[in-house]
Amino acid sequence: MDSVRSCGNLILGCSRDPNVRKQKYLRSGAQYLQAGKLREAAIEFENAIQLDPRFAETHYQLAQCYLRESVWNGAYQELLRTVDLQPQNANALTDLAKLLVAGRKFQDRRDRAAAALAVRPESFDAQLLLASADEALGNTDLAADEAQKAIQTAPGHAEGYVILALAQLKKQKLNEAETSFQQAISADVHFLPGRLLLAGLYQSQNRLPEAEQQYTAAIVAVPDNPVPRAALAQLYVSEGRKIDAERTLADAKSAMTNDPRGYRMIGDYYISVGNSEKALAEFASLSQAHPGDLSVKRTYIQLLMSQNRLEDANALNEQVLKVDPGEVEAMIVRGQILVRNGRSTEAVVALQKAVKDAPDNAVGHFNLGVAYSQTGAPELAEGEWRIAVHLAPSFVDALRSLGVCPSIPLRPADCA
Repeated sequence: MDSVRSCGNLILGCSRDPNVRKQKYLRSGAQYLQAGKLREAAIEFENAIQLDPRFAETHYQLAQCYLRESVWNGAYQELLRTVDLQPQNANALTDLAKLLVAGRKFQDRRDRAAAALAVRPESFDAQLLLASADEALGNTDLAADEAQKAIQTAPGHAEGYVILALAQLKKQKLNEAETSFQQAISADVHFLPGRLLLAGLYQSQNRLPEAEQQYTAAIVAVPDNPVPRAALAQLYVSEGRKIDAERTLADAKSAMTNDPRGYRMIGDYYISVGNSEKALAEFASLSQAHPGDLSVKRTYIQLLMSQNRLEDANALNEQVLKVDPGEVEAMIVRGQILVRNGRSTEAVVALQKAVKDAPDNAVGHFNLGVAYSQTGAPELAEGEWRIAVHLAPSFVDALRSLGVCPSIPLRPADCA
């Protein structure tokens, strides 16, 4: 009986031991993370950290959750905490260096990559990060040497060749850079930066058929990526081949029917070249084909307003507000339409609600100023325009409303 009681006390004691419990949370979190259940994993890791704030492995695992959820600040803080607790954690140092590139903190990125290499000299990722940081910092000779080391470590990876090529470009070694880009493509035909940068090099040298060939090959290699299609269309436009440009963008729409980056390309092109008739027809079609795409609907509404089809624009905008009465952009559009219909008092009410819900929305404040101006309240209008300029210092319409000529390139008549 005593032995049973002793075993029971031992089990109870283990269950209350913080070290045992934190390991249990770590194992449970790792299982959730492996299964892709990121929120559940994060909760388990946070439970472990509450028991032991200096448990480095749990901080690192929590950072992995944040990275996979694109919660960059959370990932950054957890990785910092990890390397603070474990300065020799090469994985954390490498992840931190990768993350720092998004904030353009190249010197910090270099320092972290160098620290990771000191722990793990054979790390391809750390070597590549060091090379790319030096390339961004302008240390081209160092970057070229480090890229060569990365290539020697993993010759089958394209990234090293691309960084080497970028360093060579900065040294005006154009033939060597071309060769390095070609080696990147040979290493991985699906690695877009290699092909796109090589095409850009050819374009800068006016070797346009070769640039076209690389863009076309990139589309074949990665058909679901819109970037090569957009680049090819831009090349055609620069050559005056508008029909080919339109065909390329129409192909993007057909090939990427579920990706807004692809299916709205040709409509955005029509807007950019000022073909309002084709743009309106295209976005009318897209709005029907993709009723859940709010961005498409917003663009279509703006096009309708630009053609003074206020009734049609209002009907579509009210559909948006029916689904989501708090949709700020739609509330602002409602105010704009009311102003243009001469119903400025109602517009003030609608726009006041919009800026209350989104006080940092410069467009909302500007349009509220317009509504105030129409109701004969110039002081209130000026106040809203000043807020708009404070939020967006280059907001041309707001600056003009205040009688200020913007310090950005305009036609002389704009400041008359």
